[in-house]
Order: sequence, then C-alpha cells, then structure tokens
Amino acid sequence: MSYMQVMLDFITCKFPFWGTCNFQFEPETKTIFIQCLNSEGRAKILADASRISALDINVEQFIITVPQYSDIIISQIR
Repeated sequence: MSYMQVMLDFITCKFPFWGTCNFQFEPETKTIFIQCLNSEGRAKILADASRISALDINVEQFIITVPQYSDIIISQIR
C-alpha cells in the first residue's frame, strides 16, 4: 500500500464526507488538493478546519476546491 493510499484511507475515515472527493498529492510542496463536486461538504470542511490543520500526516496544506466557491486553504499548525 502506498503512502498516498494510507493517507487517503486515514483522511476519509476521520472525515467521511470527503469520500466522494478527488484527491491529488503534490510531494514537493506537501500539499493535498481536494476537489469536491458538491457544496454540501463545504460547511463541514469549514467546521472541521481546526481539526484538519492539526493533522500530523506530513502535509503542509490542504487546498479544497468546490465549484462556484472560493478555494479553501488549510495550513498545518505546528
């Protein structure tokens, strides 16, 4: 199992509403790009932003895109 698979399993277990999103990991910048196709999860993502930023999974930031909304950028708290 690759690092990305393990990380995605962990994230979708902790935040199940992300299970329908598309993920891409950029190792050079330690960024996970998450594309959500519907806006229903946007409120949940914003509500969980502090928990997401506290994850210690070797990711510097999460960039979440939802059609017709501004991108959400969540940086890791150190």
